[in-house]
Amino acid sequence: MSATAAEIERLRGEIEGAATEQRQRQEVARLAEVRAHKLVPGFQEAGVSTARTLLENLDQLEAHEPEARTEFKADRQRAVAVISASSRPAGPAPSAAPLGEDSPFDPETGQPRDPLTLLNRLSGPVEFLGVKQIGKRNARSYFTVKHSATGEPVELDPLTTTQLRTGSLAKLADAVWEARGGNLPTPRKNSERWCAFMDAVAAASVVEDHGASDEGAWRRRLAAYLDRSEMGVIDLNDPEKKRHVVAIPWPFTDAEGRVWVSLPHWLEQLETRRIDADDAAVRSALKHLGFEPEQLTARVDGEPRSRRYWRSPAAFDWRAEA
Repeated sequence: MSATAAEIERLRGEIEGAATEQRQRQEVARLAEVRAHKLVPGFQEAGVSTARTLLENLDQLEAHEPEARTEFKADRQRAVAVISASSRPAGPAPSAAPLGEDSPFDPETGQPRDPLTLLNRLSGPVEFLGVKQIGKRNARSYFTVKHSATGEPVELDPLTTTQLRTGSLAKLADAVWEARGGNLPTPRKNSERWCAFMDAVAAASVVEDHGASDEGAWRRRLAAYLDRSEMGVIDLNDPEKKRHVVAIPWPFTDAEGRVWVSLPHWLEQLETRRIDADDAAVRSALKHLGFEPEQLTARVDGEPRSRRYWRSPAAFDWRAEA
């Protein structure tokens, strides 16, 4: 093994052994710096296994910090080039930015393509109309596609960074298919086309901090849940009606137009509809929509019982767009 390859292997070992995300980030950065200044001539000699290991390390880092995809984009491209070269007959090395249909550069002008245009060049018959990323760590991505029959925009259920990067885009392809958006190609993970697609997604994403920015999406989910539930108006001063909502968790409105929601019941409905959510996400969404927790207590079957609900502001218009 050459000195260059040995150095890469040593650095790789240090990265894999890093105990924390911060330590891993520092080591990946150092690997990039050392390679950029000292190891570029011997990178091809280092072999495919080292290139694959680098991609795996970058995957782990970017799963927690999606913005790292931009920072280490050149390193990923170089590693992909090594892997691709190993599967092709010997010949001239490909240019760093080939001006083809899938290139981020327009072949006529040489200028960067519009990110969404590039994404659609890589998505086969599927037409993406927009991508929104909520949060930076443990982010969620909301894709909007064109319905293949009606041409109407359809927002897909959100995918976490981990879901999006798992396998060969299978989860995204399933979501697109279920929304009647078409048959999305699923290239092998870490292949050139997979990396190009993920780069295009990152470039096309409108990144927003977690919080009120996704209020509209959660309001639509809440409206769908309440519509299906056929809510009634409950007078909480009536002991019998109050006993009923304590015994059975069900959304309702009170005399002042406040909406009352049982978080576990709504979460169960979201999971039934295959929407990626958990207790913390639903609680955060309710807070951003102005809901506050409140405990209701009543005697049920002769025993004191309580149930925790989330209560909206008075005269809450849950069908209004955020």
